[in-house]
Amino acid sequence: EVAEEMSEKIKFGKLNTDLEFLYGLDPVETGYRKIAGIEDDVNFIGAKIQTAYKFKFDNEILTGLEPVLILGYIAPDTEFMDVNKLELLIGFNVYIDEYIRFMINGDLILTNNKLNKSERSYNESNAIAQFQVSW
Repeated sequence: EVAEEMSEKIKFGKLNTDLEFLYGLDPVETGYRKIAGIEDDVNFIGAKIQTAYKFKFDNEILTGLEPVLILGYIAPDTEFMDVNKLELLIGFNVYIDEYIRFMINGDLILTNNKLNKSERSYNESNAIAQFQVSW
């Protein structure tokens, strides 16, 4: 009976998944190389997948909960594909109503460099909490 009552109050949303592929020219690094007399263009490549699932509630306090997961990869120079960034973001959105939400994300970014390709740094990683209002 309690499970039936709970299932009546929770409306399952849809699974949202986005997949992105990136390829382009880095104008800043290409400019630096041209100043140094190197005529090569610097191209980058990357991919990202983001997935989220929103649970909707008929409740006066909360209208929804949404876990979010992002996985990403970017190589800032296609000539050095083993020098890259890997990203894992785990987040959670708490919806107070249609226009107000509290968001918290933990973003792990692992990077390496040309001098030390086997060791990764997490200096660019961060955590953020935000209160967002839209109108």
